[in-house]
Amino acid sequence: MAKRYSFISKKIDTETGNRIYTSVLYPAIQARNSDIVVIVKDGSNRLDSIAWKYYKSPTLWWVISQANNLTGDTMYVKVGSKIRIPTHIEDIIRDMDELNNKR
Repeated sequence: MAKRYSFISKKIDTETGNRIYTSVLYPAIQARNSDIVVIVKDGSNRLDSIAWKYYKSPTLWWVISQANNLTGDTMYVKVGSKIRIPTHIEDIIRDMDELNNKR
């Protein structure tokens, strides 16, 4: 299971018996000169595939999504789009840890 899921806490509502989950908070990811900028090509336009290529982990797709302010409910990026791939992944994960551990 991806580390980002470890921040989701699950509780059971005692009245209804329903499961209640908390949201994961993601940090703002500022642009840096070390970031890689790519133009998305056909056949490599899924966020998880891009994350695998640059981070060797498809579960880090959210980093690319967050860095590029991508919205919606799809894992696909429009072919021809210019996107930024952050290279300071350790700092981003640390920021996410700190943000979610504060709650």
